[in-house]
Amino acid sequence: MTVMLLGFLVSLAMEVLQAYLPTRQSDTTDIITNTLGTWLGVMLVPAGSRAGVSRLGEAGLKDREGGQINERAFPEGKAPVHS
Repeated sequence: MTVMLLGFLVSLAMEVLQAYLPTRQSDTTDIITNTLGTWLGVMLVPAGSRAGVSRLGEAGLKDREGGQINERAFPEGKAPVHS
């Protein structure tokens, strides 16, 4: 819930600041869609964690132990199976 509130407040602040810029328009739809994007991110993080993905680095996708899980890590296409 804290992340959702923070996402909403950041979006609100951006829209308030845009109201003072002559080349920008402030819109409540942006606040709603940005907050929905925050919610979607909050929902996807646990799914990524369960899948074993912890970060995306320059070398490609990494698992929790820091090992690569992309085609460069397994050129033969034979990734090890963890149970």
